[in-house]
Amino acid sequence: MTSSPGETFREQSIWFGVPGRQLFGRLATPVNEESRGGVLISPPMGRESRLARRALRSLAISLASEGYVSLRFDHYGSGDSVGSVEDADLIEALLEGIDRGVTLLRSLGIVDVSAVGMRMGANVIGAAAQKYDLGLSSLAMWDPCESGRTYVRELEALGALRREESNVEVGQSTKMLEYPLSDRAASNLKELDLREVMAKSVASRVLVVVRSDRPVSTKFRAQWISEEVEWATTDDQGPLLEAELSDSVQPKSTIARVADWLTAPVSLLAPYVRPPDQIRDAVMEVGPNRVSVRESVVELGFRNMFGIVTEPLVHPQGPLMVMVNGVNEDHIGPARLWVELSRQWACLGLRSIRFDLGESGESPWIPSEPDRPMFDKTRRQDVADAIRALDPNNPSDSVLIGYCAGAQLALEVAMDIHSRGVCAINPGLGPGVLQGVARVRNSRREDVQASVQRVEGLLIRHRMADKVIRRASRYAESLTFPPKIATKLSRDDSDVLLLLSPVHLPRFQRIPILRRRLLSSENHHVEIVPGMDHSILSTLGRDRAVALLNQHVVDRYLGVSAQLHVDRGHAVKSYHERRGRVKSDRTVKRVPTRASRTTDALLTASVVIVNKDDRLLSNTLRMLEPFVGNTLLEVVVVDASNGALDDIRVANEWVRWIDFEQPPGIRTTIPHQRNIGVREAKGDVIVYTDSGCLPEEGWLDKLLSPILTEGEDVSCGPAKAIGKSVYSGERFWGVRDAKYVPAATTINIAFRREAYEAVGGFDESFGAAEDIDFTWRLTDHGYRLRWVPDAVVLHDWGTPKRQMRRSFFYGKGMCRLLRKHPHRIRDAAKQNSVPFVYPLFLLGLPLTFKWRWYPLLLAWPAWRQRNEELPWLVLLDHLVAGAGVLYELVNPGT
Repeated sequence: MTSSPGETFREQSIWFGVPGRQLFGRLATPVNEESRGGVLISPPMGRESRLARRALRSLAISLASEGYVSLRFDHYGSGDSVGSVEDADLIEALLEGIDRGVTLLRSLGIVDVSAVGMRMGANVIGAAAQKYDLGLSSLAMWDPCESGRTYVRELEALGALRREESNVEVGQSTKMLEYPLSDRAASNLKELDLREVMAKSVASRVLVVVRSDRPVSTKFRAQWISEEVEWATTDDQGPLLEAELSDSVQPKSTIARVADWLTAPVSLLAPYVRPPDQIRDAVMEVGPNRVSVRESVVELGFRNMFGIVTEPLVHPQGPLMVMVNGVNEDHIGPARLWVELSRQWACLGLRSIRFDLGESGESPWIPSEPDRPMFDKTRRQDVADAIRALDPNNPSDSVLIGYCAGAQLALEVAMDIHSRGVCAINPGLGPGVLQGVARVRNSRREDVQASVQRVEGLLIRHRMADKVIRRASRYAESLTFPPKIATKLSRDDSDVLLLLSPVHLPRFQRIPILRRRLLSSENHHVEIVPGMDHSILSTLGRDRAVALLNQHVVDRYLGVSAQLHVDRGHAVKSYHERRGRVKSDRTVKRVPTRASRTTDALLTASVVIVNKDDRLLSNTLRMLEPFVGNTLLEVVVVDASNGALDDIRVANEWVRWIDFEQPPGIRTTIPHQRNIGVREAKGDVIVYTDSGCLPEEGWLDKLLSPILTEGEDVSCGPAKAIGKSVYSGERFWGVRDAKYVPAATTINIAFRREAYEAVGGFDESFGAAEDIDFTWRLTDHGYRLRWVPDAVVLHDWGTPKRQMRRSFFYGKGMCRLLRKHPHRIRDAAKQNSVPFVYPLFLLGLPLTFKWRWYPLLLAWPAWRQRNEELPWLVLLDHLVAGAGVLYELVNPGT
């Protein structure tokens, strides 16, 4: 139990509810044993609950100072409460939680009970009032969602925005974990509609606080206009909920308005019963095996920081697992990750602690006091104090887990206490570095503030200056990413695991001295996790990161790998091991090769062909039919011909035929068709070839062999021209004897579905060269493209006119490709000079009027191509491709 220095209120942690549905709450009570009433505070859901925590806590403290007992709690499946939003009985449990909270307040001897609900918290109260006889005297609905349907739509829009911010490519099969809703949960939430609730059935008096910057529907307003309902507006919700936690602005005026409205009716003081402290502990069943674990609320260090210890019922084993928060998270971690890991590891016998740093989250804090700086250097001491409070005799027997700034903080504390290990996820700039920036921006000196405003104004007006400063800041960030301190820890026999997102790598991997930090050694393990974004909110990357983290914890700190099943199919090799670049005198801990997967023998394949108007598709299907068998599950055609090829469709009924409708405004739909083909295909391995391709004997077995028997992720082969053509897969890449190639086309390629999902599929903004972009992103994510020269397909490239038209589009695609991947320009120029030399030649054609010999510059490339089948056609092809480059430069994206 904690209290303020002025003894005006007290806060107490409490578990309540029925077994299997225990809910965690915080009681704020007056200091004396008398109250004027009770208030149940129902928080929002997902990301909004984290941002609203301090505002609702301020409201609870304000009410306690006025003599009211308030209960804030975490809904079922959120925060520290039990359950998951994936549970089938989610809605029933949410409504029951409201009833249990009101029952708890009345069990304390409080007769007059009111409620406050923010956002979806108000909807849950409204639905609960229809099911249970809550008997509320007052209800304040703070920025309510009119319906669950509108809330789900907002979540979907936020998830799409977050995917773009996290560099998640189009077509990637993932969700963003602001609040991970299953389809069934989303459908159930849509039923929580305040437009169907009668005000009289909820409470005797109602306050509806809506945002001034958002319209209110006529139906909702009509439903909540009566004598019992009072309306108010607020300008505070945007700054509160539409910013990161470090920048969120507390809605002081709205808090005061709601508190004044709730306390307006005159109520007499009456005694109430304070709950016992023993309710601070709870025993819950976790996981599919229903293992019992205990969670206890503790106060840590001289700051009395709020923390929750999760441990097995029997004597724990192994080190203390310490969760360290980033600047935008509280003790539950990013999307509740710390809660999930703590309970999962308790099932294995480990003890964990998750806690709020001093003056943040649920730790002691007074609303009237200024906020503690987010990057205060003393936070490093907070973490060390928390560890010493739980294990004063041996604080070094601990493992710290953190992400972003919390990961850097964990590394620094590990150095201080000589920790047994650290698991750092996407470590960023440390608090010590960011503290100086925060101090300058928050300075109260007028001259400093004036300088900050001038600099910010300069950056707004001059983009070049902004770009220079951003590049300088990225270089400064590179000095700490991956952190040097991780290497120092591993040398001191501390075990270090770095889980890094690929989005951080492009600007670091080119610096040799930094590249060395990506090497794994005996005590220093580096994993690049495809699909993981910086904030580990993407379900795709999060699942892989958690699998690697769990396996590391089991192997290093329990020593019994059989105690936890981890799908190594989701695990990935380190960045340099994938490329065969690990060169170190140290012993390198190797990840098991993909060939050891037990599911490889059961893998099935789907051949996908995209087509619009190519009638040569008939020949391709005829040649593919004999391959359909045990391994080749199906052949899928994604057809955009609008029925023009129905005769081919009827003649090949064994083919899965998918009709594709061209989206309005989209001229080239090839990448769209490719993504749909993968999504519709049933095979574990996707094989691409084109209309008009004729596979040679044994083609499929040879192409799939590296994936099925050698553990490779991607394999590709050559395409030999039928007749005379300027194109040839072997000539184009110049890789006759290479084992791996830098890029490949979809004319002859196979890849595991998980590799496709890791990079987000094909970029639908491309009209050509989308396959090169796809394979470049594969290599950026650590995948290697295995070259199989014997897996040959023959291809009819069409008439010279059609080849020239294709060359123009290739030039446009190559220009867009290099614009998207500027770090590859140098290597691309070495491999293929066409996009660089020929556009310059075409730009210089006006010089012919002065120097008539200028066109003779083509004599040199013509001489070099003299051994080609069609040297002058190749030269013309390059000129047309150069014209495509220039067209794309002048009309980008057309």
